[in-house]
Amino acid sequence: MQKSSIYILCFAGGIGIISVLYFFSLILHIPYVACTLFSLTALTFFCRWANKLNTEEPPANSFLSLLILLTGVIIITNETYYQATKYGAWDAWAIWDLHAHYLTDADNWKNMFLNKEHAHPDYPLALPGVLAFLYKPFPREIHYLISFILHYSIMLCIPVLLLLQTYRRSILLASMAFFYLLTRDIYLIQGTYYLADTLLALFFMSAFIAMDGGEEDNRFIILTGAMLGCCAWTKNEGIVLGIVFMLFYWRTLFAKKNLKYTVIGLSPFLLVLLIFKGVYAPGNDLVTSQHGDTLRKLLDAARYKTVWLAFRESVSNYYYLPACGVALTVLISIVRRKALPKAISVILVCCLIYLLVYIVTPLDLEWHLKTSIDRVLYQLIPATLYVLVMYLTGGSLIRLRGGFSSIRPFPR
Repeated sequence: MQKSSIYILCFAGGIGIISVLYFFSLILHIPYVACTLFSLTALTFFCRWANKLNTEEPPANSFLSLLILLTGVIIITNETYYQATKYGAWDAWAIWDLHAHYLTDADNWKNMFLNKEHAHPDYPLALPGVLAFLYKPFPREIHYLISFILHYSIMLCIPVLLLLQTYRRSILLASMAFFYLLTRDIYLIQGTYYLADTLLALFFMSAFIAMDGGEEDNRFIILTGAMLGCCAWTKNEGIVLGIVFMLFYWRTLFAKKNLKYTVIGLSPFLLVLLIFKGVYAPGNDLVTSQHGDTLRKLLDAARYKTVWLAFRESVSNYYYLPACGVALTVLISIVRRKALPKAISVILVCCLIYLLVYIVTPLDLEWHLKTSIDRVLYQLIPATLYVLVMYLTGGSLIRLRGGFSSIRPFPR
């Protein structure tokens, strides 16, 4: 784990902490000033604790990586300026920002759950919670600016974290993944739509990074649990991502030496999610609208064909390179006669579950695919790029020496 990566993980964890504490302050009728003090105290404790984890200092010859990083930041900042809109996409102001403004009203915030037609009040509140916390002391006229700054920061953190965690293994592959991500129109567009998908992508990738850090310091398991909890507290899809991740890594997460760390990281977010779902939120429309024809849909070959064609088109248009990387990983595993890496398996299973949801959706299938498949696949892409770079570099390093790359082959 790079020392500088800890700061980004603290930023991500801070979003989760603030949103949880703010939601509890609404439930318990705690004044905003007291909530702010609690949040600052919790953030200070969390950052000081994270700073004590075992990390690596950047190497002395990291000038090239710094140059790559600065170039990327300039590119994404410039592109964001031209891509961003004032209020984001329809879902931004009709769902996420609307929920945030409900939450700024300590007396009437529960009215959010009465708007069931299109506002999806069952969506978890990581993003609306932190937005409401930030909106509260400022006039409404500048709320859109606060939202832009937050979403830009989240969008910037993903490629930066990806580069920081991979450049020491392969400056070449790390740079390719870094520039691939921040120059994709789909990444810039989704990032400036002001939706929760980019935040979910950050949490999901961070869970893999923290899990890798646990190999050197098992206290990183706390961060892994926290990031998985943040996934679930961000979107309903995040619940799926968290469950699948834990199923594949259960031996590590729930080993005797790590169990307490997993519980510490996961429990605050699991508790707030259970309260939110069990006490306040209505049922999810994709579940409550099932009418006994689920089996018929599962046996309908035409639905599978429709979903497959939409998936293939989305991958071909936006995610072709990561898909090729995953295919290469599968091929390498077959040639070596070894099982797929757990991380790749997690991503593939999550993708399959997403596609299965479309098979049984009670909504119009073509409309549902058209309005969401690009976005839900986007949630997996940063984690996919990170996992691919880590796997394809094997444990060997690719360093630039004298202007040329020295590549050691995969271990036999």
